[in-house]
Amino acid sequence: MKNKDRSMLSSLKNRVKNVHVSKVELTLLLTLFIFGIPMIGLIPPGAGYDEEDHLVRVWELSDFSPIPGSMSAQAMKYPIVFRDFAYRQQGSAGVIDSEFWQKYARASLYEYGFVRRDLDTKSVYSPALLAPQAMALWLLGRGADLPALPVFYAVRLASLVSYLLLIWLALRWIPFGKWLLLILAASPIAMFQAATITPDTISNGIGFLFIAGCLKATEFKAIGWKEAGYVASLIFLLFLAKLNLLPLILLLFLLIPPSRFTGKGTYALLLVTTVILFLVEVAGWNAIATTHMDSLLANDANPGAQLLYIAGHPLAFLQTLVKDFLTNGWIYFQGWINGYGYYYWTPPWIVSLFFLLSLAAVLLSDAPLEPVNRKVGIAFLLVFVAGYLATIASLYLTFTPVASQQVLGVQGRYFIPLALLLFLALASQAWWKKFAVSSPKWILIFLTTTLSLNVLGIFLSFHVPCGSTFYETGLCYRPLFKDFPGGTHTSPPISSDVTLTQEIRVECNGLAGLRLMLLPSAAGDQGQTRFILQDPISDQTLFDAFTVNGQITTEDWYPLDFNPDWHSAGKQYILMVSGTNPPNDQGLRLFYAPSSAFDRGILYENGEPREEDLVLQYGCATGLRKIWSSGQR
Repeated sequence: MKNKDRSMLSSLKNRVKNVHVSKVELTLLLTLFIFGIPMIGLIPPGAGYDEEDHLVRVWELSDFSPIPGSMSAQAMKYPIVFRDFAYRQQGSAGVIDSEFWQKYARASLYEYGFVRRDLDTKSVYSPALLAPQAMALWLLGRGADLPALPVFYAVRLASLVSYLLLIWLALRWIPFGKWLLLILAASPIAMFQAATITPDTISNGIGFLFIAGCLKATEFKAIGWKEAGYVASLIFLLFLAKLNLLPLILLLFLLIPPSRFTGKGTYALLLVTTVILFLVEVAGWNAIATTHMDSLLANDANPGAQLLYIAGHPLAFLQTLVKDFLTNGWIYFQGWINGYGYYYWTPPWIVSLFFLLSLAAVLLSDAPLEPVNRKVGIAFLLVFVAGYLATIASLYLTFTPVASQQVLGVQGRYFIPLALLLFLALASQAWWKKFAVSSPKWILIFLTTTLSLNVLGIFLSFHVPCGSTFYETGLCYRPLFKDFPGGTHTSPPISSDVTLTQEIRVECNGLAGLRLMLLPSAAGDQGQTRFILQDPISDQTLFDAFTVNGQITTEDWYPLDFNPDWHSAGKQYILMVSGTNPPNDQGLRLFYAPSSAFDRGILYENGEPREEDLVLQYGCATGLRKIWSSGQR
């Protein structure tokens, strides 16, 4: 037995020695761990895209409950600590400080009890997309009973490792465009999602793997039963992904025509298998998972009514799609490169610049040895367009009011895997050969710079007060809002009989602006609203401005800028708002929120104190603007 064991061990060692790890695979491994692991720790809990919702779903799955929302609050016992350490709960400054770590670093799962109300999660995707994360939570949380915060970061690590394995396999399979695949899979936004808890992590990995698998399948000399089984496994994987990736199935049938199959029966069986898998994995799962979908729909969306509208007004719908692309295409492009999940902060613009440089470098160095034929390039473009339209249409159906002339909810991150098709089509063009360079040196330099600056931006944004102003020239606004507090409502219309006075305590030097959330008046209102900000100690008026009510046409932040007060920290200012309209239903409205949410001072309405505050933000000149202003003084 000993000789046999030694023989098996020797055989295993030989296999390991014979495994060839290419430079691009090694780069993937180093990139995801060197930059991904710091991102896991630096991105605050709950600051990923819809991460709080997805964590609830992971908790369900860790109890082997596959149907979303099927558990009662008593059965689920969702730890309150998961809710309390989420980023939205960390005060209005948006900074993770030492108090956070002191409070939560060693807190057990049930140190603060469990949520006793039913939780509705919007995360209704296939359980497979969060299965590794659920397994980590089951092992380390429910099983080992480790503290909540380490368990949370371990769940994030499970996301990153899952993504790494999928992209590594995709790199192994794809016959060309390996460096291109690496760059797109390691983009700042892809890395952000891989380092947080979201089904997009594995869905993106499946998208890249499916494209790579399709290209590998084109190299089969003929497709018999064995090869058809490989193709069927690809289809099975694809149907686990998010719905906007379903058009990728077209790529498979465009690249592999029936003539490639050894028999008609093989092709027919593959078609039948595709239909069955679709009915079970896509149609069946979504029918079960969205039983309570009405509670998940936002913005008065109604998929059935929206479909009827599209069928009755196809030209109007087409016009909406074109208008959306022209209006928001650049925003989608920016979001496809980078973004921080909570939308409090804007990433450094220079990160996007270096990412585009790395993409340009890979296009110049990673063109195939021989350009793909024209039909394949057209197939890439057709499937990319189909995926883009499917993404837009799905959000028009499920997230946009019926008959709306705009599409709501579209984000550039939804196109991460689809973009590979577009750039493969570009990279396959023969004219790139004129500029081709063989060394990947510049790819590595630009990618490393991209991700280094992105990690620095995350650190500054989430861990340094007003840190984003060290790479942006805007003001540092406080408090921050993701959602307005419960109980927020509008004020009476500002008129000659309604005046507001708000005390504003400021915590930073360089006060240089205010932003108030305003609700428009009736159309054509020519009345005026006056805003005055005073420093009562020095009796200085920082600004005194009028605005014509009719010029405010949408509910939005209204900025009031003035020269900085470089000694504003600790001061209390007085904001007065009055109007010229006679008392009627016309006039701008401001918003009231419970004073406990901000505690910035007392709000007076016609001289009477209220237990509420105005919804506003004050902005201070910090970072780059402070440095620049100091040089001008």
